[in-house]
Amino acid sequence: MVKVGHGFERVTLKDVANASGFSVNTVSAVLNDRRKTERVGEKTAQHILKIAKELGYRRNLAAYQLVGGRTKSLGVLVDLLTNPFAAPIAEAFERETSSAGYQCLLGCTEYNGLKKVEYIHRFLEFQVEGLLLVTVWLNPDVEEALKEVLSTRTRLIAVDFPWRDYDVPTVCCDHRQGGRLLGQHLHELGHTKILYLATERDLGFYSVQERIAGIQEALEAEADGKCVLEIGETQGYDTHQLGEVAIRYMKGESPPTALAFSHDINAFVAMKHLESKGYRVPNDVAMVGFDDAQYELFHPFRVEGVQPTEVPITTVRQPLREIGAEAARQMMRAIEKPDEASSGITALEVELVVRASSTLPEWARNGR
Repeated sequence: MVKVGHGFERVTLKDVANASGFSVNTVSAVLNDRRKTERVGEKTAQHILKIAKELGYRRNLAAYQLVGGRTKSLGVLVDLLTNPFAAPIAEAFERETSSAGYQCLLGCTEYNGLKKVEYIHRFLEFQVEGLLLVTVWLNPDVEEALKEVLSTRTRLIAVDFPWRDYDVPTVCCDHRQGGRLLGQHLHELGHTKILYLATERDLGFYSVQERIAGIQEALEAEADGKCVLEIGETQGYDTHQLGEVAIRYMKGESPPTALAFSHDINAFVAMKHLESKGYRVPNDVAMVGFDDAQYELFHPFRVEGVQPTEVPITTVRQPLREIGAEAARQMMRAIEKPDEASSGITALEVELVVRASSTLPEWARNGR
């Protein structure tokens, strides 16, 4: 066995050429999959491959791709890897793109706006060909950084949060359809008042606005006026106040029969708060969420029937992995076939998952 180099020095094409007795061009053709175009014989190719393996040669993929003007690298920006919304999307995106020869660079911002900007600049330094935003990214500093992305040839795709001022493709679920499904379900169960609880910040999001509009459409379509929708909000982004707001409405003269939340996580938090104050779900008030986080929390472990709360929550399941895969397909198409690039919002169908939490409360069934 021929040894070259010293310590941890990288074995080069020239090292393999010297050890095999063939030219650098011939060795490069074999190790960079160009043996057919360069007409390198099978016996020669096998000899070179054997020597390369013995020497511990590894192809410098970055240099190889840059020769062709490509890095085949993509950036993925998320807030938390433990987020049951973001993680499945990023996982599916990486699986779809890696099967086509791309590599993904991950930026986990931990809800820090400055880190978002830093990651965006870092992705550009690594010359990523596309950037996927799986995060709440809307703030002035981040937008300025994203404008730099748009000024380059880097493709940009958002998940769930459309950038209204620019023609950036957005992939999400059909939020309005989800709202309609919830509205129809609660009406059919005999609910008379739905209180939609959200933070002031969430109410400004496209997804939440669409869900509320969907619930309202469903109730108006019934045309009997038996169920109404009301909005309750907290200031800023303090989701822990949602339970307090719910209790305030429930103590009023016309209490809600059902509480609707923008996210299952908010519903979980509110349910625990209500229980601590002596309110039971669904005996005292029904509850519905959105996302099906309880499914996503246990999906990787293939565990069925496990719930993070005693009362499993009726919700709308987003097709998160399909959203990630669709974003990947759109990203690769935009890079490889710019004339066929997608635009606007791509909304994928959702599924209503009925569980015990949406049952009509006892007092509403008996007539309070």
